[in-house]
Amino acid sequence: FDSIDVVGTHQPLLILKFTEFATWSPEAIDNHSIAPTTAPKSLIKNSIDDSKADVELISPVGDPKNLGAILRSCDAFGVSKIILTAESCHPFLPQALKASSLSALRMTFFKGPSLKEIFLSKENPSQKINFSASVKNKNDDSSMVPPNATAPLITAVPFLALDAKGISLTEFQWPSKFRLVLGQEGQGLPDTATNIVQKISIPTKNVESLNVAIATSLALFHYSIQKA
Repeated sequence: FDSIDVVGTHQPLLILKFTEFATWSPEAIDNHSIAPTTAPKSLIKNSIDDSKADVELISPVGDPKNLGAILRSCDAFGVSKIILTAESCHPFLPQALKASSLSALRMTFFKGPSLKEIFLSKENPSQKINFSASVKNKNDDSSMVPPNATAPLITAVPFLALDAKGISLTEFQWPSKFRLVLGQEGQGLPDTATNIVQKISIPTKNVESLNVAIATSLALFHYSIQKA
């Protein structure tokens, strides 16, 4: 045991044989093309477009406890496909595994570029604006987009993100397929994402924002209710 416990934890150990995560390419989001990469072709995936998954979560979360809590919520609410950006910690770190209650072992992970790079590949001012995000009008059940909502650029699978300036979660209608993008802890979303993501807000009192794991859990719970 002492020879295996190389860092001197003196605690029970979980020994895993780690297989390299498949590489996710932002250029492959809407068209099945593969971006140049040093990863073997067998490890390059087009993620949601090549799977039966309805939801992907794009995570730059660097705190293993937060990432673990997020993965536990993903497992609870039916999201198993996770794209880890360059900013993310590893999901199999001891604190992440513990916080996930081992849900991390049931996830499908992809290795992505930095959060900024993902949206640099999609930034194109000449693209049309997509006003298809659904917000339920309580008066006539029609769809509307509030004047202060940021409308995203058209993508085959929309990017959604939690942001204080977005459409209220209580009025948001989740699409059948989407990518939920998490902001970096303390920094939020990069400027390159401004005109690409559809922003959703969680109404709060007395605090500016919620912990990233709590906010993600609330959003996924709301999504699971609508899906059911």
